[in-house]
Amino acid sequence: MRKWTVIEFIYRTKENHESYSCVAPFGLKEIGGRWYLFGFDREDHLHIFDIANRTEDPELFWATFSVPEMLDFGRFAERYFTPERVK
Repeated sequence: MRKWTVIEFIYRTKENHESYSCVAPFGLKEIGGRWYLFGFDREDHLHIFDIANRTEDPELFWATFSVPEMLDFGRFAERYFTPERVK
């Protein structure tokens, strides 16, 4: 995230299927001893991933991105984080 580089990775869904994802990661949040990654896809849809569910280390993608200066990740995470939203 420090390099503001898009990442791609394979993760295991709640239904125990492997799924590919390519996101612009912009925040991490720890809740109850578990870490969650927040990222936007190419259509600017928010995705929240349980990091423990990734099946391999993320790879850097060719694209970079920027985060709006006014984005307060703490407030954003409080507003949008629910267990139901986790991939």
